[in-house]
Amino acid sequence: MRRKKRRLVLGDELKLLDITLASLMSSGLVFDISQNNKDGVLGSANTQGFPGITFEGTDNSVITCGDIGSVKTFIIWFKPTGIAGADILLHFQDAADVFWVSAGTLTSTNLPGAPKFYVDGVEDATDVVAAKWQMMAITNATVMPSITTDIGRLAASSNCIGVLAGVLAFSKRLTATEIQNIYNTTKHKYSPKV
Repeated sequence: MRRKKRRLVLGDELKLLDITLASLMSSGLVFDISQNNKDGVLGSANTQGFPGITFEGTDNSVITCGDIGSVKTFIIWFKPTGIAGADILLHFQDAADVFWVSAGTLTSTNLPGAPKFYVDGVEDATDVVAAKWQMMAITNATVMPSITTDIGRLAASSNCIGVLAGVLAFSKRLTATEIQNIYNTTKHKYSPKV
């Protein structure tokens, strides 16, 4: 009998965080399947929004992950409710460092180095549209600080409104080709919306 070899998926050895947000557990946790034990703790306002978690824009609508390590690439699938406000995708709490959507534009604030942005696998794309699943990524040559990491929240006035899913963090700055490959291999989870 032949044994199947486990195929190494891109970045498995470099993956710091892999939260499939559709697997919301009644215990209030979402599980990190990267085997790095970085499970996220949900705020009291989060609800299931298949295939992800709905964020209502309140201070209790958050996933807190703690220190996820030396991040150089962060990827998340996001379906914003609207694009008029500020939707915080990621906040590193040891500083005012954020990765967010501001009035329909993917951007960052206070991150060290020269971050690169991707929308749906396209390098230097920053346009985000409402009510559509999009994969957003940020890569940086400099490590992004992550002593305490919140997904979906910065402060009471700047929180995510929409559905988040497929959160990935890597210790390597992924190339444009690697980002495109992740997009191509994960977009089926969000079809026919993509």
